[in-house]
Amino acid sequence: MRGVAALAVVWFHLTGSTGLSESTAALGRYGYLGVEVFFVISGFIIPYSMARRSYQTREIGTFLLKRIVRLDPPYLVAIALAVALPALTMGDGFVPPTPARLLAHLGYANAFVGLDWLSPVFWTLAVEFQFYLFMSVAFWLVGHERDIVALPFLTACALAPFAVSSEAFLPHWAGLFVVGALAFRWTSYQSPVLGLVAVGVVAAATTWTVDGLPEALAGACAVLVVLFGRLPESSRAARVLLWFGAISYSLYLTHWTIGVTGVAVARHLPALGGFEMFRVAVGILVAVVSAWVLYLSVERPAIEWANRVGHRQRTLPTPQPVPEISEAEVW
Repeated sequence: MRGVAALAVVWFHLTGSTGLSESTAALGRYGYLGVEVFFVISGFIIPYSMARRSYQTREIGTFLLKRIVRLDPPYLVAIALAVALPALTMGDGFVPPTPARLLAHLGYANAFVGLDWLSPVFWTLAVEFQFYLFMSVAFWLVGHERDIVALPFLTACALAPFAVSSEAFLPHWAGLFVVGALAFRWTSYQSPVLGLVAVGVVAAATTWTVDGLPEALAGACAVLVVLFGRLPESSRAARVLLWFGAISYSLYLTHWTIGVTGVAVARHLPALGGFEMFRVAVGILVAVVSAWVLYLSVERPAIEWANRVGHRQRTLPTPQPVPEISEAEVW
């Protein structure tokens, strides 16, 4: 799912590249919904992995350190690329970012201090990190073994978008994270279906009202795949999807900088450069290859480092079969 979601966002951005026609841009107009899928996945897997490790609020430092070690090395490389590539391609027209703007990226704080992001995808990382901070103090409620405690709390969270309208902050997207958290409770605690569906309807209705029907449908489809989508691991389709899932974070981080550059450069290739879809294909290829290199050289070592910052692991009450997933593998 992560791989498919990342490719959807890549398709959205690259078909909308400067110099391409409106008809080409229209082909990718719904690719942005990959972001909604990412939020649902995080809403499921983060509390799931915390529960497997018997997370306690006193371990907040360990949990956040694990997240930072896992996410920041590729992110720092992406920041460097977002500065270096425009400097190389724009020449004298390049205006370097201010030190304050760069520094804000290191704490995912741009939205809080009113400074622009270097890449239009970085804002979602800030939302994700806000979710990690939220879960580090609220997991005892989200992951409470009693549904009478957890479900009312998740219902309140699902209504948070009505209180905070800005897309730069977690509450605006709470409905999607809640849908993922409901999948966690069904998978891990066998919470009553009626209660889960009721909260899910509230979350979906909130997302529909605040963002729109496509966003609500994307969240609903994502949670159905989380719960019921399975492929034999030995199948070719599974291997391809798992590979794209592995590089999805690196692909998501760098596709705007590298992929859009690839689209622009492809325009100057003889003969084929005049075909817009060829240029988009070149951009996707360049972005995927670059992401693979970044994954091998930076992200995979970061995963190994993060796995050394471990939590205890336990068996959840009456668990249902789910894939074994390392928390550090999730972004």
